[in-house]
Amino acid sequence: MLRSLARRKLRTSLTILGIAVGIWTLIVMSAMANKLTAIVDVGSTYFDNKIMVSDVTNPAFGYGLTPMTASVADQIAQIDGVAVAAPRVQFLLDPDDSGSGFVSPDFVVAYRACFDQGYETFRTEISQGRQTTLEDEGRQVVALGADIARKFDSNPRDTFDIRGVPFEVIGVLEPTLTFFDTTAVIPWTAGQEMLARDRAIPSDVDPTDQELTSMVIVYPEAGADTDSLIQAIETSFPGLRAASGEDFDEQFGSTIAIFNAIILSVALISVVVGVFP
Repeated sequence: MLRSLARRKLRTSLTILGIAVGIWTLIVMSAMANKLTAIVDVGSTYFDNKIMVSDVTNPAFGYGLTPMTASVADQIAQIDGVAVAAPRVQFLLDPDDSGSGFVSPDFVVAYRACFDQGYETFRTEISQGRQTTLEDEGRQVVALGADIARKFDSNPRDTFDIRGVPFEVIGVLEPTLTFFDTTAVIPWTAGQEMLARDRAIPSDVDPTDQELTSMVIVYPEAGADTDSLIQAIETSFPGLRAASGEDFDEQFGSTIAIFNAIILSVALISVVVGVFP
């Protein structure tokens, strides 16, 4: 047998190379599948106790790109079963970057510190510097997610450019495997100023005399039925879309499961083909 392998050096080399490539593909694909699964699991934890409300024109879950009047949060808060309705500004760091595949684009997010009134259970930790606080309102400061800080090589006390406006970096977050990793967090007032500069604001929304929001995060009261709240919100505000953690699991969990099955199948096929060149 060894003589046969020695006589057919090209065939033997190709067989070994094919097996090696197949094994390498299996390892890489398995690692990718595990990471995507972990991202979905953490995302499911983040969205577990909240309802995300945004304009119905937004393209997907978690994307709040169409400005609305912030007063809608106060109106939603009046619905029975709602504990807190907190407005949040969100827009793309680069207006021409909408992400690709499973890669999330870089976002800028603005909200008032303690906006959740203690209802938020998902906590972000600081790796360097500090988080934004109420005292930062009126200042141009930013706390960067782990991925965005690494991408732009930014650290506390550096200057970080947001659509042509300089912000002082005051902190860098620990990795979370959520959208926070690709997010720049700025004070609420700074977010309002940035939205006022954005030409994409709908013509029926006047940023000069009212606050704007991109999304409202709703925290239900203990024991409240999430599905009933979603129905009540969408009935009261026909132009809005409300989604819960279950919607996140359904939309992304099933997609990731299919994707994982595909990439693992491709990796296994690569190993089999490598054995029979």
